[in-house]
Amino acid sequence: MTKEANMVRLKPGGQYLQIGSGGTFNVHSSATWSRSGTTISATATEINYLDDDNLAAADFNKLADVTASSAELNALAGAGVSAAEMSKWGDVSATSAELNALTGSGITLAKLSNVMDLTATSSEINALYQSGVSEAIFDRMVDTFATVTSAEAMVLAGSGVSEAIFDRMVDSFNSVTSAEIVALAGAGVSAAEFSIWGDVTATSAEINSLTGSGITLAKLSNVMDLTATSSEINALYESGITEAKIDALMDVSATSAEINVLASALVTQADLIKLSQVDATSTELDILSGVTATAAEINILDGMVAGVTFSTPVPPTTAAGNLINFALQLVDGNGADIATAQFIRAYLSTEAAGGTLVTTAPNALAIGTDGLLLPYEATTSRIFGLVSETNGDIDINVGVHEPRTVYFTVALPSGAIASTAGVWS
Repeated sequence: MTKEANMVRLKPGGQYLQIGSGGTFNVHSSATWSRSGTTISATATEINYLDDDNLAAADFNKLADVTASSAELNALAGAGVSAAEMSKWGDVSATSAELNALTGSGITLAKLSNVMDLTATSSEINALYQSGVSEAIFDRMVDTFATVTSAEAMVLAGSGVSEAIFDRMVDSFNSVTSAEIVALAGAGVSAAEFSIWGDVTATSAEINSLTGSGITLAKLSNVMDLTATSSEINALYESGITEAKIDALMDVSATSAEINVLASALVTQADLIKLSQVDATSTELDILSGVTATAAEINILDGMVAGVTFSTPVPPTTAAGNLINFALQLVDGNGADIATAQFIRAYLSTEAAGGTLVTTAPNALAIGTDGLLLPYEATTSRIFGLVSETNGDIDINVGVHEPRTVYFTVALPSGAIASTAGVWS
C-alpha cells in the first residue's frame, strides 16, 4: 500500500483495506465511488431497499425476464388485477391479436367472467360464428350476458335447440332487443315451454309479426292447446276471419265440444251475430221453448192496450148534479202511448179492487172532449164501453146525485183491472 497525494493505493498481491471493529467507511457527500470505472450513483437508502429478507435470487431472475414497460405494469396495477386473476392468464393460449380483438369488441371483465363459466366446446362456439352471427347481433348477445347467467344459457343448450332453430333465433335478434329477450326470461318461460318452439317452422318474420300484433303470452298458451291442423287453420284465414275476430274468439270460454255442436247444427256467422245482440237470459229463452204461436199470432199483441194512466180526477163542489171528469191515456206493453183507436170496458165501483158496482147509476154520463161512449144499459149506465182517440186519449164526465166514494175502473183486454183513486162525490 502506498500513499500518494489525496489518494491511498492498494497494490495487487493480496493487500486490502481493513476497517477495524466499530469503524466506519464513509464517502464524503461531495465524493464519488465506482467499480471498474463505473460510477455508483445509487443512494444508501436505495441500496438499503435490497436489504429485504423476502427477496431471493429467483425473484431477481423473474424481474430480469419482464419486458413490459413501467407504464404497462402501472396499467395492470391500476386496473385492480389480483395475483389470483393473473394466474388464470397463465392458461390462456390466445394470441395478442385475438386478445386485442376481444378488447376492441367492448367485452368487460364481468362479461368475460360469465364466458369463463361456459362448458361449450370450441366446435360449438365455431358453429355460432359460422351461422352468420354478425358483430351487431353478438353485441346484443353480450348485453344479454349482463342479466342472463351461464346457468340460464346452459338451459337453452340442454333443451335441444338445433342449429337450424338457432339460425331462426339469430334472425329474430335483428328486430328483438336483449331487453325483450330478458323479458321472456323474466316472464317465467320454462325449458319445457321453450322446447315446444323446437317444432315451430314459422320464420322469424312470421314470429315477429305475431309479436307486433299484440298477441300476449296468455293468448299464445291458448293457441298451443289447439288440436286443429294447419289446413283447418288456413281455412279459417281464407274465410276472411280478421285479427279482431280472432281476439274475440280468444275470450270465448266455451269448450271445443260446445263449439263443435254449433258447427254441426249449421249455425252461420250471421246467426251468431244475431245471437250476440240478444239480451235475454237462458231462463227467459227457455220460456219460449213451449210457445207454439206463430209470428203472426204473436204480432197481434203488438200495439194492444196493456195499461192505462189516469189524470187526477177532480171531485164535485156539491153533492147533487155535479160532474166528475175522468181523463185516461191508454198505453202499450212498453209504456208508450197507444197510437191507434182502441176499445175498452169501464164501470163505476165502490172499491179500489173493482169487485163491486155502485148501486145507483150516475145521473149523467157523457164524453168530455176525447173518445166515444158506448153505454150498455141506459144513458146513465153503471157499465159502459169506451173508444179512444187515435192517440189513446179518453175523457168522460160522470154525474152523481148522492154523496159517496166511487172508483172509475177499466177492464183491460188482458183481463187486468186498473182503477183511479177513490173520489168522493
